[in-house]
Amino acid sequence: MSRKKNLLNLVDKAIKKYFQESNTLQFLADNRYNRRIFSTTGQYDWFSGQLLYFLVRHTKPKIIVEISTSSGYSTLFMALGLKKNGFGKIHTFDMDAKALKAAEKNFKKYKVKKFVKTHLGDARVEIDKIKNLKHAGLYFLDSEHTEEFAQWFIEKLVVPAKESALFTTHDIMPVYAKVRKYNGPPWTFTNLHFYRTLLFKFKSKVEGIDLGLENLKLNIKKPKSKNGLYVYDGNEGSEPSFGNKLVSYMEKGEYLYCYDIADKYAKLLQSRKYDYFARGFQNEEGKPYEWNHSLWAYSGAVKAAYQKFLLT
Repeated sequence: MSRKKNLLNLVDKAIKKYFQESNTLQFLADNRYNRRIFSTTGQYDWFSGQLLYFLVRHTKPKIIVEISTSSGYSTLFMALGLKKNGFGKIHTFDMDAKALKAAEKNFKKYKVKKFVKTHLGDARVEIDKIKNLKHAGLYFLDSEHTEEFAQWFIEKLVVPAKESALFTTHDIMPVYAKVRKYNGPPWTFTNLHFYRTLLFKFKSKVEGIDLGLENLKLNIKKPKSKNGLYVYDGNEGSEPSFGNKLVSYMEKGEYLYCYDIADKYAKLLQSRKYDYFARGFQNEEGKPYEWNHSLWAYSGAVKAAYQKFLLT
């Protein structure tokens, strides 16, 4: 079955076949925080963007589903891949009309408009207006970051999909990842307020050390070295927790974390080139560091894992 194919092998083949096209993507990383181009900005890192492009080039999907568009940053990695392939369509959804307008401007500017169909509104409503999404080759989720929405996405799109299709979700790292954000810990009042607000919004169930504030729990870890800094597991919210549960039901080779493989391609792809650009993100030594927080899996593996999850 296609679900048993090794995803790491697929990724390696895609990278080695198309790595020379990486230089055509650098304008995106260079302008990630340029508000005149991307009015809404995120932390979709350089390596994750390259990998997204390479896999679009290599697997040549005819249909891609993306939630959410924002101002089109990650969409452009995929659209440029489709343009190079010469065919394909991205159906991308967002509820923010202003952001979607900025995205459409970017698609026109970079001459990929014919490869992207934008949909304004709640994807849970708009998705039913489109046919044949079960035949998509790639399902891209980077939206509410709640378990509830992730389950809807999987049930609605991934479960009916062909097993060989690819699924990727952003803002998730393995549970063993040790990262730092916003210079903490030690925590300042601003740091604590940020996390309290964030975790409350996402109804987080992250387990760890209770720091004494309502709705704030983080898995704090001591530094490895004498001069190292305290770190935590980097996953906030219920979606990463849910995603890591799904991974626990998958077989080796059916999934991968960008966090695990970014350094492997550091020389070939300069995957650490934009570490200095990572706002608020640090490694254990307190140096700027892109976390490469994307999870990839075969749709068949996600479907099988989700069925096991429902039985527990």
